[in-house]
Amino acid sequence: MSTTTVLKDVFADAETTKDVGDRFERYKNLLTKAIERGDSRKDGFAPRVGIVKAGNFDSLAQRVADITKGLDADAAAQLQTTLGEMRADLGKDITFAGPQGPGGTTQLVPYDLEAPAKEMYPKFTPIRNELSRVRGQGAAREYKRINGVTNAGLGGVPDISPFFNSESDSGTPSFGSLTLRRGKKIQYAADDKVIPYVEMSLSDMVTYKAQFAGVGFEDVRQLSQHSLLWSHLLGEEKALLYGRGSKTGFVGAMTQPAQPTLSTATTGGTIAAATYSVRITARSGFGETAATASVTQATTGSTSTLTVNLPAANLPFGANIYIGPAGSEVLQGTGTAGQAVVFTSLVTGTAAAPAADSSADANGYDGLLTNALALGTSPLALNAKLGQGVYTTPGAEFQQQFLAMWNAVYADPDEVWSTAAVRNELGNQLLGSSSSNYRIDLGAAQNGKVIGEMVAGILNHASPTSKMVDLRVHPYMPSGTALIRSRTLPFPDNNVGETSQVVAVQEYMSVDWPQIQFTYDQSTYWFGTLVNYAPAWNSVITGIQ
Repeated sequence: MSTTTVLKDVFADAETTKDVGDRFERYKNLLTKAIERGDSRKDGFAPRVGIVKAGNFDSLAQRVADITKGLDADAAAQLQTTLGEMRADLGKDITFAGPQGPGGTTQLVPYDLEAPAKEMYPKFTPIRNELSRVRGQGAAREYKRINGVTNAGLGGVPDISPFFNSESDSGTPSFGSLTLRRGKKIQYAADDKVIPYVEMSLSDMVTYKAQFAGVGFEDVRQLSQHSLLWSHLLGEEKALLYGRGSKTGFVGAMTQPAQPTLSTATTGGTIAAATYSVRITARSGFGETAATASVTQATTGSTSTLTVNLPAANLPFGANIYIGPAGSEVLQGTGTAGQAVVFTSLVTGTAAAPAADSSADANGYDGLLTNALALGTSPLALNAKLGQGVYTTPGAEFQQQFLAMWNAVYADPDEVWSTAAVRNELGNQLLGSSSSNYRIDLGAAQNGKVIGEMVAGILNHASPTSKMVDLRVHPYMPSGTALIRSRTLPFPDNNVGETSQVVAVQEYMSVDWPQIQFTYDQSTYWFGTLVNYAPAWNSVITGIQ
């Protein structure tokens, strides 16, 4: 991803390229000024108050000016003479060949340092950029939902006929102690939701030595603040996608998968003869379940392979596979649900099979994928490649979920988030389809011809508005997973602006800690939660191989 693309995403509301550049320079200057204000004690942090900006501090320049005013002409002249002598002493005998160090071999010639440092990491936070953010207060976000009403066909509320006879129907509805000639009373389905607020924070440190060594090359403290901010934003992007909380109000730990089944072959690999123990875990966004009980397989000879057949259920983000002697299994690889993973060799010294569950975080919230898997319209565990079995038409897997979402809650989804591999596979399906159904255009370009195809969207057959659902690629999407998401509800006057929303009691803070050693320490801080108001309007396809 180019720097220009990143800047356009960060400053998405900028009107021109020049405006983007100007705002980026202002952003860097503001980081430097914030550090300077903290160093000069112009800014501080007060508990329960926040950042406090103080005034009435004398600047260093003012103090120097005051000192200069006290010098007479002779003293000022003497100062200039002394400074001139110091400059002359510093410049003596400095040539390209010297002065030299011990043995006459070390030249004190500076390196040609190119500034600034190259930041070789992505800054991709589309979900964080697009979700609206509102202010919260207290310890949790509480709201009420009307999930169904008579004749809406939702929430388990039954339909009733509205017909009645005003002359003969009496006593059908009861209004307290009265029975009156009126139409039947309607019913509601409702619930209360309480979503706890959680905290986020990351930290960094710059040593005095690093800061001073970087003078003339890089403002290391500015770089630290910049990198720390992006680490926080990237971490939040992943949390928004697949975070998983275990507090009351969140979905909790993942279900442990069943044991795999094993088989072996005597040729095709380099696995030595032994009895091997295999255990697996279900992967979550930031962790995994506890490992399953051991299942063993004996091999013979010295050219064996070991095949691990993963179970079809409870592996939405795939499995970690641990193999080794019983009790000493280590991580050997990963796989998706229903997949047969063949190992031709084994490694040593990697992570051991976990005894404890880390699939959910007591300090986390539920991300979009997590919420949709647990509470959305029934997810599809494909456990196969696209276009196989009953899904012979390109995109048929998605059409099935569109139809299921419509039948469940009349959903009309807006977008599909998946991996580049999934979109590539859909494109390959088009290439392999009949030319009478699909056409690829060969168009002119500036320096020749451009040919190719790309699936940018999927026409929803179940949509009442004939909507084209955008197909979008996310670099942090778990392998083989596709999130089908409704950004808004498809009916008006629902009091839900967005199906998901970030609620922050305290938005991003950057805290410069007091200097108690030869380091500049800083942290980010955020306090809030992700609220998924309408998970049923989302769905997920997992196990795309």
